[in-house]
Amino acid sequence: MIKIILINLLLTSVLFGQTYSLSGPSKGTTQKIAKRILTKAYNKAGFSVEFVNNSLSVSLVETNKGLYDGETLRVKGIDKKYSNLIMVPVPIFSIDAAVFSKDKNLKIQSFNDLKGKKFGIVKGVKFIEKATQNYKKIYKTNMQDAIESLASGEIDILVFPNFAATAIVYNKKYKDIYRVTKSLKSLKLYHYVHKKNVDLVPILTSVLQEMKDKKEFLYIKNSVLQSIVNHKNK
Repeated sequence: MIKIILINLLLTSVLFGQTYSLSGPSKGTTQKIAKRILTKAYNKAGFSVEFVNNSLSVSLVETNKGLYDGETLRVKGIDKKYSNLIMVPVPIFSIDAAVFSKDKNLKIQSFNDLKGKKFGIVKGVKFIEKATQNYKKIYKTNMQDAIESLASGEIDILVFPNFAATAIVYNKKYKDIYRVTKSLKSLKLYHYVHKKNVDLVPILTSVLQEMKDKKEFLYIKNSVLQSIVNHKNK
């Protein structure tokens, strides 16, 4: 244990003061929470961080090429395809795939129930893409386009991570859109760094685990959610 602490201190002193670029979507409650957690974690470790906005699908490709230092938040196992990415092994968040519709009486209990339905997903949400790979669907590039597609009637169903769709619940513009299922699938999300930044992994692992143990993740999550509620109620 002492040896690990000394190694982390040495690495931190060598890297201290650097600024790292993290790529991911610009919007979404999940991203907002992750950005706050990672900003605090990097600052605690003595680094600065800047966030670069990209679509989910573009982000992975460009970060894997080394154009950015890391991915803000991704599911476990993404490194099997994008081999230049290294996971920091502390889960930052959990997401649930949920179904939204204007028909509040719609019954969807599993992904199989989507077969033959006119539904849409956001391109780049890999675990939902995989779960619906055998079904015909409409792809949207971002959350806002997906919500508008549901609101306009282009699709009857939207399948998306529940937290990222929090705006649907609180935004009065979409008061006729409902979450109609419990979780179809739940996944933990992790931070990834490009392999050129492998030295960050032990440092961030230590900092993030300490933050998690001290309930800082929960505090930040609740703070973000409360700010959304307060804003929508103005």
